[in-house]
Amino acid sequence: MKKNYNIVVSKFNFDKLSIKDLYMLLNRYEYSNENGFGFRNMAFESKILSATLLKKTQTFINEYNIENDVFERKTIALYKEVDFIINYATNTLSVFGSASNSNKLKSIFRNVFSDLEYLLTNLDLTSFNIYQKLKSNNQFSDYKIEELTIRNFKYKDGASGRYVTKILNQTIAGELLDTYQNDVVKIKVLFEEKFNLSLQNNGAYTMNCNEDEIIENINFINNLIV
Repeated sequence: MKKNYNIVVSKFNFDKLSIKDLYMLLNRYEYSNENGFGFRNMAFESKILSATLLKKTQTFINEYNIENDVFERKTIALYKEVDFIINYATNTLSVFGSASNSNKLKSIFRNVFSDLEYLLTNLDLTSFNIYQKLKSNNQFSDYKIEELTIRNFKYKDGASGRYVTKILNQTIAGELLDTYQNDVVKIKVLFEEKFNLSLQNNGAYTMNCNEDEIIENINFINNLIV
C-alpha cells in the first residue's frame, strides 16, 4: 500500500571519514538520559547508511492538585524519533518528516562531529531547476508532470494570482515552466508509473510510494537533484 513520506534533503559530505567509520562513530552514541539523545536502528550497506535519532526534550505542564486546590508545575520528558539516510554516492542527507526534524538532527550532528571537518548545507531545490534537470538528463526520461502551482500567474491583461493546474499535456507543462520559471512554486511528477514526487521551493519534497521501495526511490531522486 502506498503512503506519503515527507523528506528534507541537504548536501552532506565528509572528506576524511568513510561510511564504515561514520557507522562506528554513531554507534558509540547509544541513548542515555545524560546525553538526552542516541542513535538506533543503524544499518549500512555499500554507500548508504540509515539510522534513527532518539532525542529527549523536557517540557512543563500545570497539574491540578485536588487535595490542596492548587496547580503544580510538573516537568515531563518527551521523546522524538527522527529517521534519516546518508548517501555517500550522492553526498546527501535525507531526513524524514518536517524541517523541524532536520534541524534537530543537524543540531545533534554539530555536537557529535565537533572535532571533524564536514559539509552540511541546504540544496538549491526548486520546481524549475528540477524540471531543467529532468530535461537535460536522459536517465530520467520516463516521467510525467501532473500538476503545477504558479504564483503571479497572469491571464491576458486582466487577471493574476496563484494558479494550481492539473497537467493533461506535457508540452503545455514545459511552456508554463519555461515562462514562469521560479514563479512555479510546486511541481508534482509521476516517475515510471511507480511513485509521485511533490516538490515545493523549500528544500523539501513529499513522495508517495510503497514502503518497501522508499530507500530505492530516495536514491533515485537524490541522483536527480544533486
